[in-house]
Amino acid sequence: LKYAGRLSVERPNVFSSKPVQLALEVYKVKKEHNYARFFSILRSPSTPYLFACVMFKYVEQMRKVAFRIMNKTYGARRRDTGEGLNDSYPLVNLVNLLCFEDSEEAMNACRHYNIRVEMISASPPSAEGAMIGTAHTNEEVDMILWKASEFKESVCPKRKVPLPLGPLKMKRTIEAKVNGVTRLGVCRGQISGLGATLKTKRVLLRSSSSAIREKEEIKARNQLRIRIEKKREQREIEKNDERTRLLKIKLEEIAAKEAADEARIKKAADEERTRNLVAMKVAEENKRQALAAVKVAEKRVAE
Repeated sequence: LKYAGRLSVERPNVFSSKPVQLALEVYKVKKEHNYARFFSILRSPSTPYLFACVMFKYVEQMRKVAFRIMNKTYGARRRDTGEGLNDSYPLVNLVNLLCFEDSEEAMNACRHYNIRVEMISASPPSAEGAMIGTAHTNEEVDMILWKASEFKESVCPKRKVPLPLGPLKMKRTIEAKVNGVTRLGVCRGQISGLGATLKTKRVLLRSSSSAIREKEEIKARNQLRIRIEKKREQREIEKNDERTRLLKIKLEEIAAKEAADEARIKKAADEERTRNLVAMKVAEENKRQALAAVKVAEKRVAE
């Protein structure tokens, strides 16, 4: 409502348009529990299909309000004569009033809200108590007895909470507004009221331009995908090259380390062999000197 008030000041032409006024009227009748006006708007041929779809959400709530109010108001008696007023109400009238699909759905709703319905002969109205809306015949029709009823919602026996009573698909009231229009036509506003659709020529031009724009967008998306794939492949190649380079460096390091180890081992072996040779030479020299000393000693003894 705050937005609607601001809209009436800032954009009065939009505020006074039929869709906005219809939305405000639906909000008003729902808030005031005016069920008769609510369902009158719902079944009106001037109510667009999408509006009716939105109103469908509140059908169960407004039907419950209607049963509660009608049960309190109908079936009253005059104070002076005690005569009943509208005690009997034809079920077929309720079907039309609350936009039921058929009498069976209306009967189920009456049972759900503990409203008594009986087959009564539709005799001509008399001075003692007329039944409104009945034909002047002797046929038996389903009549709602408001005086003998007490509004009460059906309760779940286990959870002890009121059971919902969702409406059936309202083919007779809502789906009839489609008039063979496809879902695409509904989305384009072909059944959304006067001024909601463009002229045929403009629609065709818009459709052709939309097709061209869509092709261009598809082409641009394909080109972008190709570029992204090429970049991804290039990154993979660069990653593989980097991994190859690092692996080569590591192998070179391993080879250099092995060569250094091998050179160190060879050097150590050469040094060990050199030491052994020196020790052997020293030993031979000592032996030779010992033999020479022995010969000298023997010679001295012999002299």
